[in-house]
Amino acid sequence: MGVAVNVKHLEPNPDRVTVIQLNGASGGTHWFKCDDIINFVPINPCLPKYFDDTKNEERPESHRVWWNIPFIVLYESDEKTFVERWGGNLRWDVRCLDGGAWDRSTVWGSYGTPEGALARAKAGSPFKKTAAIPGSGPSDS
Repeated sequence: MGVAVNVKHLEPNPDRVTVIQLNGASGGTHWFKCDDIINFVPINPCLPKYFDDTKNEERPESHRVWWNIPFIVLYESDEKTFVERWGGNLRWDVRCLDGGAWDRSTVWGSYGTPEGALARAKAGSPFKKTAAIPGSGPSDS
């Protein structure tokens, strides 16, 4: 699943698509498109419908396969305050479906560089221990 990429030169490339496979607990296989994968972290994944608008205990398997898998969403703006705040026109948001919010993925942090975002994704949640998938057993938190 990993891709050798020099993170310092990474630019979003709308002409290239990477496909990732995530396996569900019931044995189902789910495929998702994303812009890239860096050090096993999906960049701009195409998440399932209602991913950030579903109660955790009501999530279908296509959502649950993302549990505790951090991913990065890129935001781009040429607005002056955005560029000043993030040191350029890209912001790298690290998110994870981990139970930190009851109905959406948790924002683990926002960064002006890919290195900062990837370091956060690898380090894990800055807030708490991650929870078990609702309905799957006891919680770790």
